[in-house]
This record gives sequence, C-alpha cells and structure tokens, in this order.
Amino acid sequence: MSRPMILNLDGGVQSWLINGGIVALAIGLIAGMPSGWRWLSLTIAALGLVGVILTFADVYELDALVVLVIAAVLAPAWAIWLSSRASTLWPDSTAPPITLP
Repeated sequence: MSRPMILNLDGGVQSWLINGGIVALAIGLIAGMPSGWRWLSLTIAALGLVGVILTFADVYELDALVVLVIAAVLAPAWAIWLSSRASTLWPDSTAPPITLP
C-alpha cells in the first residue's frame, strides 16, 4: 500500500513543479518584452495558463500535449528567436551579437 501512495505523492509533486514552471515562464514572457514580441509572448503565456487549468480539470491527454508543445516547441523557438534578434532589440548592449549558422 505504501508504494502506490508514494507514487501518487510523486506524481502530485511533479504536476505542481511543472505547473509552477509554466506559470513562471508565463510571467517571465510577459514582463519586459518589447512591443514587437508582445503577441508571441502573450500567446505562449495564455497557452501555458490554459495548460495549467487543464491539469486541474484532469484532462490528461490534452494537458500533456499543451505542456509538450510549450516545452519542446514554443519556448525554445522563442528563446532562439530572441537570441538572434537581441542586438537589434537592445543595441546599446556591450555583448557581441549572437549569430546563428
């Protein structure tokens, strides 16, 4: 009996950590982005919050798909796009521009 209880506890902790990470990502995307990036940031943040709500609604397949799309596609694409445009968004930076091959 203790093994299913520990697995249930572990699953709960994992869900809360994933949900907390998505909410932190949503807040970070919205805070301080230039106006040209606002639409993409708001879209990813809204999709993340929908994923968190779906987690609490126990819609397993759909919430797992939303988390997968955010974590594997949208957040990395957003980060790569931001790093490739950082020198034009913040031209007074002293760091050398990042160029993608």
